[in-house]
Amino acid sequence: MAIKNGTKLGPYEILSPLGAGGMGEVYRAKDTKLGREVAIKVLPSDVASSPERLQRFDREAKTVAALNHPNIVTIFGIEESDGLRFIAMELVEGETLDRMIALGGMPLAKIFDIAIPLSDALAAAHDKGIVHRDLKPANVMVTKEGRVKVLDFGLAKLTGDSTGASAADDVTISAPLTGRGQVLGTVPYMSPEQLKSKPVDHRSDIFSLGIMLYEMASGIRPFTGEDSATVMSAILRDTPRPVQELNSVLPRHLGRIVARCLKKDSDERYQTAKDVRNELRELRKEVDSGGDLSESQSVSAPSSVSLPPSSGTRPGSETSLSGSAMSAPTRRGEFWIGVGVLAVTVALAAWWLGRDVDAPRRTAETDTPSRTAPSIPASASQDSQKRPDVVTTLAILPFDNISTDPDTEYLSNEIPANIIDKLSGLSSLSVISRSGAFRFDPAKEDASSFGKTLGASVVLTGQLNARDTSLTIRVELVDVATNQQLWSKRYPRELSDIMAVEEDITQNISEALRLQLTREEKTRLAKDDTENPEAYRAYIEARFWWNRRSEDGFDRAIKLFDRSISLDPQYARAYAGKADCYLMLALYYRPSEKLIPLAKQAIKTALHLDDS
Repeated sequence: MAIKNGTKLGPYEILSPLGAGGMGEVYRAKDTKLGREVAIKVLPSDVASSPERLQRFDREAKTVAALNHPNIVTIFGIEESDGLRFIAMELVEGETLDRMIALGGMPLAKIFDIAIPLSDALAAAHDKGIVHRDLKPANVMVTKEGRVKVLDFGLAKLTGDSTGASAADDVTISAPLTGRGQVLGTVPYMSPEQLKSKPVDHRSDIFSLGIMLYEMASGIRPFTGEDSATVMSAILRDTPRPVQELNSVLPRHLGRIVARCLKKDSDERYQTAKDVRNELRELRKEVDSGGDLSESQSVSAPSSVSLPPSSGTRPGSETSLSGSAMSAPTRRGEFWIGVGVLAVTVALAAWWLGRDVDAPRRTAETDTPSRTAPSIPASASQDSQKRPDVVTTLAILPFDNISTDPDTEYLSNEIPANIIDKLSGLSSLSVISRSGAFRFDPAKEDASSFGKTLGASVVLTGQLNARDTSLTIRVELVDVATNQQLWSKRYPRELSDIMAVEEDITQNISEALRLQLTREEKTRLAKDDTENPEAYRAYIEARFWWNRRSEDGFDRAIKLFDRSISLDPQYARAYAGKADCYLMLALYYRPSEKLIPLAKQAIKTALHLDDS
């Protein structure tokens, strides 16, 4: 039963709900005694009403509360008020790991940043005899400062203590299977011994950690399937494809670490989380010193067309249209993939080729001849300084959104992404892809340092402020080598002028860098796919939600694509966007019988309007 905002539970005042899971509802609350915000987890009635289960839970929670580790959420107390049993704990604000794992996986440095403290937290808990038993990306939070916090040790059991524990207690409690493609609980992260209802110890967490490492490195889970039964079968019987085959730029020893974590026999895995932590630390040192790299220190997306996960995978992760990343028992899913690909692969591939993998010879991963760059003309700049002698590559970073309206978040991503698209088509410039440039985290490093990491010689940064009907964007080009500003300009416009401001910024960048454009390239830079600015605004917001790779995101994107089409019925890209959404929903979330025909119709209309 939901608790209303303002309700008092002892010294705690409920402020708002945060979420719900198998072990209770979670709320943001204010500790009126200490004047701090906390998280309140109210236990479900079946636990609170069972003296045996409650006694066991209290005993485990007290043990977890005794843990003192910077990467484990702190429990303040186990309390009762008005017949409700609840836990007061540290309020951790940030982003859960499941939302951070991007297409093609995470940058190698970020994998180390998360996996090492995560392993250390598990080692600390295991030393106290505590097994998490529900380790998954949704239970790992990364704060804005980059600190890793492991959540929800409320499901842990004390090793060696079977009092009151049944086999069912060792299985993660969560939502039941309600339809095709929906997974029971957290089956994709369970160990073989959990699935067999065998005794579980700390090595089960190591198996779950291996799944998470695999997913962070490649963007997909090692064990997938159409439903929970096939996922369980894959965990019990299949050997996943080596992660380094999915991402060839990974250090060779990372694949070995992951593979050992994923051994079916717990005796063959690492026997302690400390061993995993130490291996990762040593590997990081080796990588930082320039050793053990296949090609690069950064993890980039595979060249195949990227898709969200299948039924057994997390929204936001990646598979390949070729199906090469799947283990043998998941081949039944290839039928559905084949149907979907035949329906809309033209639109999907065209869209992706137009965004992140367009003209790969111009991305930072290839060798681009350097060229002489004359000084910037004064007319092209409000703030001009000395030009570098050579401009090889340009990185366009996501804009800093200082708007107070949260509904404008999409602008800070999609405007620079569209500028990347336009400039990536120029033969005289190498542009870092969106997937590379959008890894930028201003809280961790400055733009110039990040540009060096990407191999860029110049970076474009921007600040965006949308208020009511106005839009102000300020951009600047920075020389990576000297950290000097090369050019900057402020664009005060109306919010309806997004297309025009993108065109102006793109044109000004080409002028500032003195690019020699062909007539065809000049035409391409100036080309708009729609003349309706509101249709375009709805389109780019739809793409923002499409890139979230979630069921809700696809639903929101379809509504926005429909709005775009209603404003401009001749807008081919909007129809292609709808086809993309229907494909994703059909393959990974919902029955395909109705959605595939809708995808076919949308792409047929798109091709009729624009056969390119």
